[in-house]
Amino acid sequence: MRQALPPRVVLFSAAILFLSLLAVLFFRRDMLVGAAPEFKGVLTYHNDNMRTGRNTSESTLTLKNVNSKTFGKLFVISTDGRVDTQPLYVPNVSIPGNGTHNVLFVATENDTVYALAANTGAIVWSTHVGTPVPAHAPLVPCGDISPTVGITGTPVIDLARDEIFAVADEFNGSSSTHVLVGLNLYTGNTMLDSPVDPPGQGSAAILQRTGLNLSNGNVVFGYGGNDGDCSTYHGWIVSAPEGGGAPAYFDTTGTANGDKGAVWMGGAAPEVDPSGNIWAATGNGSSSSPYDGSDSVMELSPALSREQLYAPSTWSSDNAGDADLGSSSPSLLSNGTILQVGKSHTGYLLSQANLGGVGHELASAGMCGGDVDGGSAVVGTVVYTPCGSGIQAVQTPGLSVSWTAANGEHGPPIVAGGLVWSIGGSSLFANYLIVALLLRISDENSLDRRGGEIVAVKFKKP
Repeated sequence: MRQALPPRVVLFSAAILFLSLLAVLFFRRDMLVGAAPEFKGVLTYHNDNMRTGRNTSESTLTLKNVNSKTFGKLFVISTDGRVDTQPLYVPNVSIPGNGTHNVLFVATENDTVYALAANTGAIVWSTHVGTPVPAHAPLVPCGDISPTVGITGTPVIDLARDEIFAVADEFNGSSSTHVLVGLNLYTGNTMLDSPVDPPGQGSAAILQRTGLNLSNGNVVFGYGGNDGDCSTYHGWIVSAPEGGGAPAYFDTTGTANGDKGAVWMGGAAPEVDPSGNIWAATGNGSSSSPYDGSDSVMELSPALSREQLYAPSTWSSDNAGDADLGSSSPSLLSNGTILQVGKSHTGYLLSQANLGGVGHELASAGMCGGDVDGGSAVVGTVVYTPCGSGIQAVQTPGLSVSWTAANGEHGPPIVAGGLVWSIGGSSLFANYLIVALLLRISDENSLDRRGGEIVAVKFKKP
């Protein structure tokens, strides 16, 4: 374990605002009245391998209980760098020499992983896994992360191994390397330190933005380009053994078909279905003809062979216009369909059994007045989509929009306690109920007086 860098106080990003607002109220087990005993925590991006964003154990943060008397910001935690990851949570963690804590796990762009006591915000342990990459050319040729690039993708926790995994971008003095690190949940000690840059791919040109997932003893994640798509890069899916060893790689566009085809999905993570197959979406490619595998939804086998794909018939113009289909992750629904929405402001309904290749969607419809970035929340056949113009509740299979949020909530939503939670700007929203950055809720009746939110709540079991 390398020595930690001296901490510096930075303003929390939206992700850590979310953490600080929900830390105790959302996760404290003594407040989870009637919580299901099988609840093991939030171990991965959007709660589960299918990325539904649902916490079915929540019974306190409900439409009845969320109001100005019981809900508000409790504390803010300073970290040593910007936070772009989703906080994860494990209850009742026994820390050697430090008692038992409900623990939040947070990773920073300074290549540090924190274990934080959810009830108080105290640091239980922190591990600085490496030196982050200075965010300037030629080390980082373009992008929207500064002043350093470190851990960008949301980590994943394997309780069977008592280990949390993250991909760190590390600077070695002259160049950068992406490294899969595994840390002990109880101590923060380093258990794994394994390079995972794709063969033949320059590390500086790619960004590990997706969340991580687990599949059959492997850590699965994607690579895309830096913001701005500068330099030559390919999109990749990687499957790396949890115990170390050679990773498997899938190149989304192939060396003969141009470049790009990023797997970034607005920070969402690849889905892993019950059979172990991996689902992801890709961004725009550089080719206009022939089709290059970009701007697609794809299903891969556990060994990373492509089983099937879908691309819209407009893929060529989407490529030319940077209209990534893969700015969000596929939403796999209980009726055997998939909803995919991207920067073209079009939603595509697909068949899980037969993606259909190019231009063979089941249905399509215009939706989202702004770009879609990140993972949706799914309740049955309803998808809560993170549109830049406001979250939309999309009914399938008809692709009708039940409601559109109008108060600034547009971040990737989750569903808990019968409420759709999202961040917009510096505020946390619970189905239009606003918790400002520096204020407690000022109007406990506001939810009852605003249109649309009851429609959303009725699709969620408390």
